[in-house]
Amino acid sequence: FGRSRGGTLRADAQGRRSPERPGYCSRVRRTSLDLPGMPHLWSSAMDPSALSFLSLTDLSARLDNGTVSPVEVTDAILDRIRRLDPTLHSYLAILEERARTRAIEAEREIRAGRRRGLLHGVPIAVKDLCQTSGIATTCASRVLRDWVPKHSATVVERLEAAGAILVGKLNLTEFAMAWYHPKLPV
Repeated sequence: FGRSRGGTLRADAQGRRSPERPGYCSRVRRTSLDLPGMPHLWSSAMDPSALSFLSLTDLSARLDNGTVSPVEVTDAILDRIRRLDPTLHSYLAILEERARTRAIEAEREIRAGRRRGLLHGVPIAVKDLCQTSGIATTCASRVLRDWVPKHSATVVERLEAAGAILVGKLNLTEFAMAWYHPKLPV
């Protein structure tokens, strides 16, 4: 939080702090309780659909202490993608089998005490601009629809080395150069 132009901080009825200045817009950390339609994340038995709404630090902590497994999280994310992507068109490629295999490997490593860091076991997606070895990288262009790079981009290599689980390649405008319209075919 902090001070703005010398204003003093006070807590309001909800316990949020803000300067005693009219018109001040403070940044407030929102929880699932604040957002309509979001599942409550702090129950002891977590609903699998709620896993999609955890922050990276919360998810990483749960993976670390074993209350959630990389397989559970990956399955929850893949289920959400299957449900929403027909409407959103956000993925050009969904790597379901590969993601499940990597999640099983991550679970074994974490259980064996070989946790690589905060991203180990966390499902991620990258834009289709990022080269991925053995996976088509189209840059959302028909020109490159059959191109399968031999090497991954550095960012993808580093994410995978950290144990992140690639679940898919995200849609974008052609070569990331123009406006986007979800009803136009890629």
